[in-house]
Amino acid sequence: MKTFFIALYSLLFSCFSIASINTSFEETVQKVLLGFHQQDNQIINPLINKDVGIYIVYKRGIPYQYEQLSQFDFKQPVPEYLPYEALSKKIVKANSKITHYDAAATFDCGTERWSPFGLSVGKTGKDHLLSETAAFLKHHEMTDMSDKDIADLKKLESVSRRIVLASVNGEELVFHLGRFNQRWYLTVLDRVSSDCSA
Repeated sequence: MKTFFIALYSLLFSCFSIASINTSFEETVQKVLLGFHQQDNQIINPLINKDVGIYIVYKRGIPYQYEQLSQFDFKQPVPEYLPYEALSKKIVKANSKITHYDAAATFDCGTERWSPFGLSVGKTGKDHLLSETAAFLKHHEMTDMSDKDIADLKKLESVSRRIVLASVNGEELVFHLGRFNQRWYLTVLDRVSSDCSA
């Protein structure tokens, strides 16, 4: 009987822990959406870990590129030719809850549409855009990153989730949140997933 109560206590504690993690995750997602709606650095920058920064993945020419920043600034977009578009109040309000868990939306270059629409989240550790970009650049001698640096990016990806906000009218935002030190942080802004240019 004592074993039963210990098992029950453990189960309840783990359920509350998972609920707490998901609540803080969803709150962080909503803060990112609000920050992009209001174009407010004061909302976004506290979501960036001082030791990790934020990685912006973008396309210049054929290969993907990335830049690591310690602070985010809506008035200084990366890349400089692609401004950060404000999300409409309507889309932020319509996506106050995550509609699709465990499979982030994907972009189809043939139809030029996301599927599914709404706010979707991939599984933790499943997206490797950042480390694959770095490995490609290293392989083609376009960066001086070490193998350890790439391993660090993989470690960051192992605790991160990809979030896609996609609407029927073309509004979109793709970003990653990483969990460390018992908190979710904005780690990657993906500006390439819907870029089908060659």
